[in-house]
Amino acid sequence: MLLSSLDLSRNPLKLQNPGLEYLLKNMASLEFLDLSGVDISSSVPRFLANFSSLRHIELRDCQLRDEFPSAVFHLPKLKHLSMGNNSNLTGFLPEFHNTSLLEKLYLFSTGFAGIIPESISNLNHLKVLSLQSCHFSGHIPGSLPNLTQLTYLGLSKNELAGLVPSLVSLSKLTILDLAYNKFEKGSMYGWINKLTNLNELYLDSMNIHDEILPYLANLTKLSIVSMSQNFIYGSIPSSFTNLTQLIVIDLKINQLQGQYLALF
Repeated sequence: MLLSSLDLSRNPLKLQNPGLEYLLKNMASLEFLDLSGVDISSSVPRFLANFSSLRHIELRDCQLRDEFPSAVFHLPKLKHLSMGNNSNLTGFLPEFHNTSLLEKLYLFSTGFAGIIPESISNLNHLKVLSLQSCHFSGHIPGSLPNLTQLTYLGLSKNELAGLVPSLVSLSKLTILDLAYNKFEKGSMYGWINKLTNLNELYLDSMNIHDEILPYLANLTKLSIVSMSQNFIYGSIPSSFTNLTQLIVIDLKINQLQGQYLALF
């Protein structure tokens, strides 16, 4: 079959028997695949890594299980890979090649584990990296700041440790979410004030011992600031009055002191 696009997303379908393997086995010319929201309840067939024309794979919220075939990451034309919200889908990130065209990678709320490899920096075109609510451990790779095209970085609710590196080079970021990891005390956050395109900032439960709030003063596009359950000290600065787009501020359970200052 010479089908190039298959979109059955958001239908109350069940593909358990026959499963995904049966559905796709004769569709090697596919370029676009979207089955998001379809109840598949099976593994991802390994032969998917042979579908060399695939540019877009969307299999989020499909009740997928077992180990994801890592060779799929190396499909030569792949730009969009979304496997999020499949809690029984396991896997790991491979060593990435600098020939990758990948722009968007969504693995949130899966069973993916292991380290984030230094070779992540080979994904020169990457704009979205969404790895929240997985089981990644180790450090944020020192090469990650080389992903200068990133607009969305989500690493929250993993088991990442060590110090948070400067992300000042990620000037295109609009959403930064590093919350709920196991970072060490001692990370410096002065670089945040350079990320002037930020709309949303999530740094909850990150062991922050810093007077970090003044760094936000010139981030005038911020709409959400969430930095609860840290050791942030100082007072709420009057310079928050410049942040006219703010709709949510969550600073609960910190070490803030002093008198209340009007924010708006």
